[in-house]
Amino acid sequence: MPTPARRQYLDIKARYPDALLAYNIGDFYEFFDADAETVARELRLTLTARSFGPGEAVPLAGVPTHAIETYATRLVARGYRVAICDQVSPPGRGLVRREVTRVLTPGTLVEPGMLAPARETYLAAVAFGRRDHATGLPRAVGLAWADVSVGAFACAQWDADDLPHALHAELARLSPAEILVSGGLASDAESEEPESGWLAPFSLSSCPQDAFDPESARIRLCRHFGVATLAAYGCERAPLATAAAGAILHYVERVNPSLLALLSDLRTYDTRGYVELDSRVWRALEVVTPARTEAVGAGQTGATLLGVLDATRTPMGARLLRRTLLHPLRDRATLEARLGVVAELVERISLRQRLGALLDGLGDLERQAARVTQGAAVPRELVALASGLARTPDVIAALADCAAADLDEARAALDPCDDVRELILRAVADPTEATGRRLRPGYSAELDEIVEAASATRRWIAALEGVERERTGIRSLKVGYNKVFGYYIEVTRPNLARTPDDYQRRQTIATGERF
Repeated sequence: MPTPARRQYLDIKARYPDALLAYNIGDFYEFFDADAETVARELRLTLTARSFGPGEAVPLAGVPTHAIETYATRLVARGYRVAICDQVSPPGRGLVRREVTRVLTPGTLVEPGMLAPARETYLAAVAFGRRDHATGLPRAVGLAWADVSVGAFACAQWDADDLPHALHAELARLSPAEILVSGGLASDAESEEPESGWLAPFSLSSCPQDAFDPESARIRLCRHFGVATLAAYGCERAPLATAAAGAILHYVERVNPSLLALLSDLRTYDTRGYVELDSRVWRALEVVTPARTEAVGAGQTGATLLGVLDATRTPMGARLLRRTLLHPLRDRATLEARLGVVAELVERISLRQRLGALLDGLGDLERQAARVTQGAAVPRELVALASGLARTPDVIAALADCAAADLDEARAALDPCDDVRELILRAVADPTEATGRRLRPGYSAELDEIVEAASATRRWIAALEGVERERTGIRSLKVGYNKVFGYYIEVTRPNLARTPDDYQRRQTIATGERF
């Protein structure tokens, strides 16, 4: 019969059978059974064993808690899902309660160390309509995608006349890290259904079929956005686009509910405004990916159009340039407006240099703001966000006399967010100072009182050793602490006869007693 600790692990693992379960025990995340064998093989770790009682030793591979992001990134890059199971109750007597706090999948990464700064990481969902009896092909297809690291969320729908070319072109542009599909389509790699062929090159994840039900998805989206209808989002009459968007919400809620706050808006768009090119054409043209990836290494731009043009100063600019190249426009008026911006910046060298200087070292405000929304930002990110916002007034001033209408619109849309910056500077402690505090003294009177009380307690404990040595005459007396007994006074064996009557014995050790 499994021990309570083993039973707890097996119960949690049963809820996440398709993920590698990183199980927090003390200072390590440990993997057991087949998960341990997989992790040891993929990460080249030593495979050991752990005993859960007489005759029950199971394979074990572990990584330090501080390095979990590094190891998890490598596992996700190899196509695995990693469920992070943390201790959610304080350690003490009895079994510590544990729960899966997030599941890391290729399309839902938000941790800065797991993301490529210069490109988006898309999670997509594809909803297929009923098949036409004559052709055997879906009558319509809906697509939704999200970049949860910045909160971008959009959807589109195509009828049979546009398929499969429009879907192929959009997936080639997005190159999603993960695509959600209904039912067993993700696992049926040898299916002869047209849907499997259309999605063959991509990493697929399965969602329950009811997650793609248009009516259920509509209700889910309305509840998420707090509205009665999706008319304002443009997808009220696009049931398959709605179904795909609803499936993304369903999936994100399951793997990492804290990300839902980032998906605060939904955009419905029409791909007919872009030139449609499939993946083979993109590769042949070497716009963002070299024709021979192995020559430069995966993820490198190499001798591509993007590599030649990319002189951007920020990660946000690099991602915008990549998106622009991947969405060649058909509308002449929009193209002319864009060329007007380029022409003005080319002609006005001083303006271009001033803007470049302001953008240098700005950081990734887009993802930093998303981390704040998620509630995951650390002091270093908050201070960097405030520093970036401080440059906004100078950018607004630099754009004040621009002739290009798009530059003027960009200037008008900029917001220095003075209240946000002031709050960060007033509240967040300087992360370069080794004070151990995250909030500045003076921001919260209640916190200051608690910190002072804790400091006074530490000073009292530190002084206690000297006081007791003076009181008892025992110069070797020590004050210590452990998790079992808390604070204690340790007296060596030769001095036990000199201990005061008010000392209460708690533990015998090899060299003496603890009181």
